[in-house]
Amino acid sequence: MGIKKGLTPRLAEVGKIKIGMKGEERKGKTKMYRLPVRLDHFIITTTERENKNGNFIPNWELMEKLDPKENWIDGQIHAKPKEIPIIFLFDDIDLNFQTSFAFYQGAKCLCRGDGETSERHCLKAGKQNVFAGTDNKNNPVFEMMDVKAGAMAKVECDPDICPFMQPNSDGITKCKPSGILSCLIPASMNIGGVYRFRSHSWNTLSNILASLELIKTITGGILVGLPMKLQMLKKATESHGNVNTVNVVFDGETHQEMRQLALIENKNRMEHGVNMLLIEDNARKAGFTNDIDDPADIEAEFYVESEEKKKPPVNITDRADLVLDGVQDESFVEPEEETELEPTIEEDEPEPEKSDKPETTEESNKKQPPDDGLEIF
Repeated sequence: MGIKKGLTPRLAEVGKIKIGMKGEERKGKTKMYRLPVRLDHFIITTTERENKNGNFIPNWELMEKLDPKENWIDGQIHAKPKEIPIIFLFDDIDLNFQTSFAFYQGAKCLCRGDGETSERHCLKAGKQNVFAGTDNKNNPVFEMMDVKAGAMAKVECDPDICPFMQPNSDGITKCKPSGILSCLIPASMNIGGVYRFRSHSWNTLSNILASLELIKTITGGILVGLPMKLQMLKKATESHGNVNTVNVVFDGETHQEMRQLALIENKNRMEHGVNMLLIEDNARKAGFTNDIDDPADIEAEFYVESEEKKKPPVNITDRADLVLDGVQDESFVEPEEETELEPTIEEDEPEPEKSDKPETTEESNKKQPPDDGLEIF
């Protein structure tokens, strides 16, 4: 007799795909920490950490299959794949690539939203613009309501006006875009688990979303079963030179080949009675898109952390308490004040401020998308 209630089946995460690692150990004001090191290739890891430096253990056997070229590091042969063949589990883009805005502080996610509504942990009582339902056009409606201290509230999420999306003088925001891509790696022969790639880069998120939308348009909505590859790209930026971005592309040569493979996939589904919509609905109910990474790990790897002695956490129910501080890793210097700032590899520049004045052709040519976040973990 199987369990009928209280247990939700969910695919295990069997490995991580990363574009960096923890590097040299440094001494801070209160503790030791490691500077992040960005790489120009992918690292596929297990879900187990090394004791000596806190990095996840690389899966060298799998990476050698993807990049048989011999790359000697410290007397050992280490592969450096810049492309990873992958396969998606679903046709729905949001299931394959979960995106959100997220604000982490004190090893805890205080706010996570989709650009319209967010789930916010209110640290003290006060008024919030709380979600009150939808109108006849299914647009969200909000009302100012009293919220209790410690409560979780569904509130308005507007990146254009949210104080946590406004950059400080270093171009750093407390709230960042977050993307988690889930896929299979055929070379691993590890059926029954997924590999995940996490990014907090504006450009990488934009690349992947646009690519998946285009591929779905060409194939008539099919993503499952198509050969894809995760690809490392270089992007020239004015502020940081050439930076690494990541994209997903079709692992083939022509649109006709892609359409033919989609037709074969659709035929196989019909012959075997596969209901992809039902499969996707069950995956949502099972919590497939839930962020299962340790919040402390996410904050340490992707978010600028500010620790001040006896300083309370930022109260996100009161905009006046907002703290926007941080430091880029490339210009890192040990702070003189009693504040320890751990560097980050996230170097996205904020989106330009909006103006009512029409821009000239010269001004338009000078504009670039935000520099890709050089997050590496």
